[in-house]
Amino acid sequence: MSEFDSSFDTLTGLYNRAAFGRAIKNIGETKAFSLIILDINNFKMINDTYGHDYGDFVIKEVAAIIQKSFNKLYTCYRIWGMNFI
Repeated sequence: MSEFDSSFDTLTGLYNRAAFGRAIKNIGETKAFSLIILDINNFKMINDTYGHDYGDFVIKEVAAIIQKSFNKLYTCYRIWGMNFI
């Protein structure tokens, strides 16, 4: 498995849950940080109504909006399903 595969979500290109875990371990006790946790409301309904391909499209679009909304000082992660940090 390449470093890209182990650090990035293949659907969105955002960092993944494993990368988030490593980042948290590297922060240490002396550094302050903030988290914003986002999820997609009623996402199961989107998948059930329109199918998983459309659900994947929604996740990719939300990820793109998140990336555009934060400058390069912030790191965005898709930690599972429809949850982003």
